[in-house]
Amino acid sequence: MERTIGLGCMRLSTALDRDDARSVTVIHTALDAGATLLDTADAYCHDERDFGHNERLIAAALRTWPGDRSTIEVATKGGLRRPGGKWVNEARAKSLRAACDASREALGVDCIDLYQLHAIDPRTPLETSVRALAALQEEGKVRRIGLCNITVGQIESARQIAEIASVQVSLSPLDDESLRNGVAEYCRDHGIRLIAYRPLGGDRVGRLTRDADLAEVAARHGVTPQEIALAWLMDLSPVLTPIPGATRPETARSIATVRRVRLADDDRRQLDARHSGRLLRVSRAERRPPDDADGDVVLVMGMPGAGKSTTAMELERSGYVRLNRDMLGGSLADLVTAAVGARQHVSVTEIAERGRRMRVAASCSGALRVGRHDARRCPDQRDHANDRYPRAAAEPRGDPRAREDGPALLRPGRAIPVRALGGATGPRRRLRDGGAARLHTTRSA
Repeated sequence: MERTIGLGCMRLSTALDRDDARSVTVIHTALDAGATLLDTADAYCHDERDFGHNERLIAAALRTWPGDRSTIEVATKGGLRRPGGKWVNEARAKSLRAACDASREALGVDCIDLYQLHAIDPRTPLETSVRALAALQEEGKVRRIGLCNITVGQIESARQIAEIASVQVSLSPLDDESLRNGVAEYCRDHGIRLIAYRPLGGDRVGRLTRDADLAEVAARHGVTPQEIALAWLMDLSPVLTPIPGATRPETARSIATVRRVRLADDDRRQLDARHSGRLLRVSRAERRPPDDADGDVVLVMGMPGAGKSTTAMELERSGYVRLNRDMLGGSLADLVTAAVGARQHVSVTEIAERGRRMRVAASCSGALRVGRHDARRCPDQRDHANDRYPRAAAEPRGDPRAREDGPALLRPGRAIPVRALGGATGPRRRLRDGGAARLHTTRSA
């Protein structure tokens, strides 16, 4: 499959100082440089008064571009409104149908190449929105269906209703969430196109210049760190298409440079180690550590104030090494490096909240026996942690229940190899077999 790159067109219409003539030049320059995808949305505008501005801009640019229009794919989105300049979800079936018809008119086409659900509407079941997109496809109004800002579980639910051609997520050397949560890997394994927006980190783009590894690889190729970042994303998988949001002709022109870059194996190893690339480049089966590795890790989970620190201190007194980002600073990857260096019993206390979803990330070298103390669910039992964890560590490392039963609920006092653990999601923190990407970083995976 040929490597592809596109142009994210949002800022050509949302910038306060937008200039339509300059924007058309930017689009022409990107297409001349080899971009084959133009990503837009009806909501890319200042407010409801000029709704569809970005789509009309792209239509004008394509009408005046002398190249072969049949080689260019236009992807637009529906599911958001812009009253007063705000971003408001609106993904009911009736609304999506009306939005699709308006987008077809704005783009000047009978059939949209790729129509994406811009965001899940919390007031509308995802299945309702996807069925609406499937109906538009059956009527010949859209060729392919895509989803944006989505989880693996939501992709699976949508695929029960319709064929999903693409998934669009934020992905860059500065944002590896979609590598760690399994979305990128799922798309690779199922042949779903992965469109990476903000591939240069958005407002944080300046940090790429200060990244020593990107700068070193860029110097070897005689290009900029930003160009290496895009080349690295394109190199990760044939299904991955980055869409940088150029707003000036000179930055759009660099797409041609990016397409010429060919990373060497040493480049890949260096960048993958720094930016989690192994999570997509290397299959999960290959990343799993051996079953005979030493050590065990205890994940201490709980809401703020539930007693995680008390439990962790008790474990520390019983001989565990405590790793906590609040104490050590740095990132989760830094905790992992410390765990790998310790190669012994490790207690990791780390929790993050994102909406209603709880995520716990920890890692160590090897297939580790894991016990979990949920301080929120069992606050009255945390004084007995020292009694509970030795029993957990004594259970067989190769517990067949952890490998054969599929999804499993990790209870306090139960031992499961790290390789059988997955991301913790939902109120019951269900853990999926084979989902170890959340528990392993590139330094140990």
